[in-house]
Amino acid sequence: MAGDWPDNRHQPTVSHSSMAKFQACDRAYALQYHHNIIPDLAVRYEHKRESRLQPINCFPGSIFHETIQSALMTQRSNGKLPPGLMEIAKQITADYIRFSREWVKDVRENPILGGFHPYWPDHPYAQPVESFYYDDFPANFKTTLREKLERWFERFLVLSPQLPFNTAPPASWLFPKEVSRKIPWFVHKDNFAVYSVFDFLTKEEDKITIYDWKTGKRTSGEAAVAEQLMTYAAYAISKWSVEPESIKLFAVWVEDGSIQEVECDAWEIQRMERKWEEQQQDWKSKLGQVNGDADRLFDLFPMTNDQRTCARCAFRSCPGRQRTPAQLLAEARTIDFSDE
Repeated sequence: MAGDWPDNRHQPTVSHSSMAKFQACDRAYALQYHHNIIPDLAVRYEHKRESRLQPINCFPGSIFHETIQSALMTQRSNGKLPPGLMEIAKQITADYIRFSREWVKDVRENPILGGFHPYWPDHPYAQPVESFYYDDFPANFKTTLREKLERWFERFLVLSPQLPFNTAPPASWLFPKEVSRKIPWFVHKDNFAVYSVFDFLTKEEDKITIYDWKTGKRTSGEAAVAEQLMTYAAYAISKWSVEPESIKLFAVWVEDGSIQEVECDAWEIQRMERKWEEQQQDWKSKLGQVNGDADRLFDLFPMTNDQRTCARCAFRSCPGRQRTPAQLLAEARTIDFSDE
């Protein structure tokens, strides 16, 4: 068991996505969530900057999620969804693109090694689109983006009336930023915080219904999403002291047009808490052994052997697998965007 956390790094947080990254590539996980243990300021700042980059294959889903949140907030105020979801998505996309261009230009002209960029990390668009790190999208991406969003919005409009939030009072509707910016699922006795961020929920007295919008394929993600929804249930139990049987959980799969309801099970929540705690001990032990030694960091957090993972990775300056921007962009063009 490692001792205290090194002084030069933040306390770790764990999410569904961070666990997936840990399982895919130990080194990418370490650079994403623990870059402050890198002693060299220039390298640390570059990794910090890269950790904010959004992988291009995630961009359509991000636009969809932000559009749906905006539309539902309008429905909460006006009693109905706005008529043009695609118009909202175009504006959100334009905001991302404009900010990304400004961000990349400014970072290139005004690097601040080891310090804070004016836009990082608290600006609402502080996750620049990956392609603008290299100045352009793959040729077919804009067409792919438009086609995906049109399909997902069409299916959302079919599925939405079937969901119980439509009969819940608008005052019961809650979005993540209205609860808190970062939402702890639970905090262990050694101050290890586990974060879990839902998409949308309704809270009617002691009855809570939680929704997660999914743009991937249900056939390959159903089990993982059930676990993810269970973390949201555990958060709700912790925050509002409700019983598991009063919580309903829904994943809305807009790619195949289906709704997955997950039973909120107290035994499953306990199993997951034990699983997260075991994972925490592994991470804490490794990071305690590193203690600011970059060579030790890379020994304990090896790089994946699956270079398909590397093609999607934000850490372009990662020691041990240097590639030029042109090579990386060529790799990005080989990604099948229908495979999210």
